Amino acid sequence: MLYDVTIPDGVFQETQHYRDLPDAIEIAKAAGTWLVVKPVKETSRLSKLMSQKLGKGETEAMLLCEELHADSLLTSDRYAASQAEKLGLRTMTLETVIRDSYDARIIGAPEAVRLLDDLVGQNILNTSYLRRLQREAREWP
Repeated sequence: MLYDVTIPDGVFQETQHYRDLPDAIEIAKAAGTWLVVKPVKETSRLSKLMSQKLGKGETEAMLLCEELHADSLLTSDRYAASQAEKLGLRTMTLETVIRDSYDARIIGAPEAVRLLDDLVGQNILNTSYLRRLQREAREWP
């Protein structure tokens, strides 16, 4: 496995409000297998961080990252990444995950392109860096 992945229970619950969507179904299947779901123990800073225009899920992810002394926080939100970095957390994006997966030969170029097409096509993560990676991946051997 390329990464150990843990998400806060609050983030898991948020995804399950849309449990009929393909992503929510995949997250539910992954929970308890390769995806670890944990509650945030220290919630005293939750309100303060949320007052900095962060969502509850992002804030819980940052707090859990601190609690676990995790290597990185995965986020696609630039503002959340900047706030996490102010807390001393290292951040990474889906671009890093996809590149690392390709470099480790976990996925091939066609799978990377399909994944990127899906991500960009959903208009949820239609970001400039994913569109750039999408173009690059079409040239990968």
